[in-house]
Amino acid sequence: MSPATEAEIAGADAGRGIGALVLTGFGVFWLYNAMLLGGVSRIWFAALWLAAAALVAASVICVRRGYRAAGVIAKRPPEVARRFWIVFGLEAAAIIAVIILFQLWHWDRYIVAAIAIIVGIHFLPLAKLFRAPLYNFTGVALIVWPLILLATMLGTASRDVAIAYGAGAVLWGTAMIVIAIPRR
Repeated sequence: MSPATEAEIAGADAGRGIGALVLTGFGVFWLYNAMLLGGVSRIWFAALWLAAAALVAASVICVRRGYRAAGVIAKRPPEVARRFWIVFGLEAAAIIAVIILFQLWHWDRYIVAAIAIIVGIHFLPLAKLFRAPLYNFTGVALIVWPLILLATMLGTASRDVAIAYGAGAVLWGTAMIVIAIPRR
């Protein structure tokens, strides 16, 4: 393997670690809110923070290992960064629009599901952008899970809790896979 290729792989490893950190953070957000809405005991919140700390530590190790192997901080091409921020901006705008419009239309009971679906949709272009096919699964799971629950669960509060648990689990599962399976 040429040194350039090794550096590219090491940079990709560092990028995977950063991706895992982001997945962990948003997974915590979903799981924390699910626990808050679900009214779980404090012991479960402690378990959440311990698990989150373990995922953060594993992500940081992945980032450091990648940077150390690369010898320098590897940067993505500007076009990749630009496309990422476009996708992220569209996702944020769609979430804000859904929150505002659904409240105006008195569709509050669908906000959590719609946000999860938007998050899922945003993973689909990221899969191609970051050459991470796993993100296709993540995106589809985040789209299908709320749709299944919308079709099968009538209770808004319990449905929202189930959607949030599912979204958090999908994000954390993706983070664990990203950390565990090195890129070749």
